[in-house]
Amino acid sequence: MTRLLRRLALLLALIPFLLASAAVAASDAPGPARSAPAAGAADGHATAAPVIYKLGAYVVTVHDLDPPSGTFQAQFWLWRVGPPNSRTIVDSLDFPNANQVAFGPEQVTVENGVEWRQVLVRGRFRHDWRVKNYPFDRQRLQIVIEDQLATASQLDYVGDGLSAADYMRKGVGGWKLDGTRLVTGVTRYPTAFGDPSLAASAGAQFSRVVLELSISRRGYARFFTLTVTIYTAFMLCMVSFLLHIDQAGLIGSRFSLLAASLFAVVLNMRAADSELGAETDLSLVDHLHVVCLAYIIAATAIGVVSKLAIDRGAAHHFFRRLDYWCCVLGALSFLLITTALVMRARING
Repeated sequence: MTRLLRRLALLLALIPFLLASAAVAASDAPGPARSAPAAGAADGHATAAPVIYKLGAYVVTVHDLDPPSGTFQAQFWLWRVGPPNSRTIVDSLDFPNANQVAFGPEQVTVENGVEWRQVLVRGRFRHDWRVKNYPFDRQRLQIVIEDQLATASQLDYVGDGLSAADYMRKGVGGWKLDGTRLVTGVTRYPTAFGDPSLAASAGAQFSRVVLELSISRRGYARFFTLTVTIYTAFMLCMVSFLLHIDQAGLIGSRFSLLAASLFAVVLNMRAADSELGAETDLSLVDHLHVVCLAYIIAATAIGVVSKLAIDRGAAHHFFRRLDYWCCVLGALSFLLITTALVMRARING
């Protein structure tokens, strides 16, 4: 009996330890499987890395540079390298700053799971010509390329190089190529274009590639033809001071020379505008025209005042000396002003 009671007491003492061990084992046992949150779950949309494609170009020629119409023409090879894709370059890409684009036959090669596509592109592209410092101006021609079927979150372009034909660096058509640059980025639009998969407030984003060509003018023959009329008109203006008001019969010739100078400058301004196109700021050629017009107007005013003064009995010899001084000082100041304008345009060009 005593032995039985001892065993029962020992069993009662072990029960708490057995219950504690069972609780610990239950807490360490694996529970039901719980899936990890998908990428992008924080914003309620699953996201994936965009497909990467390489885009490169070789410029064959740039021609028909037309500042009045704000355009230029270019021909270049364009290639795309990346995962195989049924969409062609022609189907995929858009040229936002092009007036017209034409494509040649597209070449396709797939090797080791990498697809290479190439096509010849010809087009007329818009450019904001800045001719304020003509003929020392430099231009950065841009050809903008965007993917028109896939957003930036689905497809991204990286640069694969931009080069141009060697002869373009030596100069052609009055221009020479100074450098090339390929810039990649993203174009953001303030609309989703009705795409239900995009948030309307965020808008749409598309991958963009910009082919940039830096060019500068080579040769100044055309500038000479646009400005020779200005200097000729100014010379006639100075010659008019040698036709003195007090000499009978010369007053008509003096004002005729000034009128001819004014007419020549006005016509030359119209020719320059048609050559260079409209510009919001005054160009170097415009400044030269304005300076010449100012001298012609001043010479006309001096002639009128001199005539009125002589008619009222003023001394003739004073106005003769005034004419000589106006001729000499006018020529020197005009040369200094025009030289300063040309040098400033050359520095800022």
